[in-house]
Amino acid sequence: RSSRVSNELAQIPLLLTTLGPALLKLSEETDLDILNHCMETMVDTYQTELLPVAAELTARLCETYARLAKESQNADEAEGVDLDSIMESDTNEDKTFAAMGVAKTIATVVSAVDSSPDILAQIQEIIIPIVVLTLEAKLLDLFDNMYDLVDMLTFKLRSISPNMWPVFELTYKLFKSDAVDFLDGTSDGFT
Repeated sequence: RSSRVSNELAQIPLLLTTLGPALLKLSEETDLDILNHCMETMVDTYQTELLPVAAELTARLCETYARLAKESQNADEAEGVDLDSIMESDTNEDKTFAAMGVAKTIATVVSAVDSSPDILAQIQEIIIPIVVLTLEAKLLDLFDNMYDLVDMLTFKLRSISPNMWPVFELTYKLFKSDAVDFLDGTSDGFT
């Protein structure tokens, strides 16, 4: 009986590699936040089994996040004051909330792999581009999620990689210009 259970447990990484992308694909097609919650629960439940596929899963999640963030940004740029744009703003909010859900799932992956510094370092390099994208695009609604990821990564790795420095430089530039309201509580650190 125990060999059957261990055989079934050995199949979980395979399940994660097939079910994970299927959930992401369905999520991309529908932008349903409940699918992000399902993925987050799966990642949280099978933390140990996730290690072999964590980088691949994170890369897929980052692709989804980047798509949603860009669509949200494009909708913001195209918005006017007519009735059609007001109706479209709900769709834009849905994209933003879906991006928030994906970012939360990425944070769950980061938490799940914190016992493996090598995998966490790989994941950090995969995540940094979406943080930079969010900051450069000035997507204020998504800043909390991105700064949570930065905080988790720097705390868990106990170091700042060379690729993470541009995030801090962007933060400084944003503080000096557009995002001063968002960063109001950190003003003593940048003056």
